[in-house]
Amino acid sequence: MVATNNGQQVAMTILKARFGSDVRKSMLHHANDLTLNDLTLMIQRIFKIGSAEAIVLKYKDSGTFLGV
Repeated sequence: MVATNNGQQVAMTILKARFGSDVRKSMLHHANDLTLNDLTLMIQRIFKIGSAEAIVLKYKDSGTFLGV
């Protein structure tokens, strides 16, 4: 979904994330400039993961999980 805010297009993407057995959904608002660092920080905030903890981001494509 794309919305306009003060003349700028803002994309809204639904993020569904799993950490252990905890699954959460969150709406991401971005201008198609979302970086891996932005996504990592968002996941850390959603699940209250410390920045010192190592996390691995994966996405599901055609039923297969792929590392980012």
